[in-house]
Amino acid sequence: MNTVDELWETLFDREMTASERRVMENIARCSNGDESTLIASAVTVHCLYSTLIMDPDSPVRLTAKVGKVLAELEAHTARMTRLVDKATSITGCLKDDALETHKALAAAEDFARWQRNNRVTVFERNKAPDASEYSVSLDIVRIFCAACVASSIFGGLIAFGIGLMVIGGH
Repeated sequence: MNTVDELWETLFDREMTASERRVMENIARCSNGDESTLIASAVTVHCLYSTLIMDPDSPVRLTAKVGKVLAELEAHTARMTRLVDKATSITGCLKDDALETHKALAAAEDFARWQRNNRVTVFERNKAPDASEYSVSLDIVRIFCAACVASSIFGGLIAFGIGLMVIGGH
């Protein structure tokens, strides 16, 4: 046992930790064994280590905790960025579906106008022409358009719901 170990046990009734020993040995070398310098240094090292290293609420440990929380926050931010990208993609698909539905409705309206202006008469072979006149009614076209609109809205709601589940589930 050397002078630094004896001094430490006399002052604090415990053994030094490895890091405390390294600091005290360096101080002993620099002070050429001056006992008053060693005592003052031992008290200073003990106070610093007990407040900065050993105490769970020390600034050193709090800094480590803050660093860990910042790393977790960065991971959550990256995850949210991926989810926002996914939601943006889904929203773009919904927009494309809405545009296609709008084009289909416009085509159906054009067809209905053409049908109204150009009634087509269909004759069957074995029937008389006056009894076999068929044409597409404007009501049928309206029902078809309403069904297209309803199905596109329903499909859009389902896709939006799936998008919300994807965003909320991860």
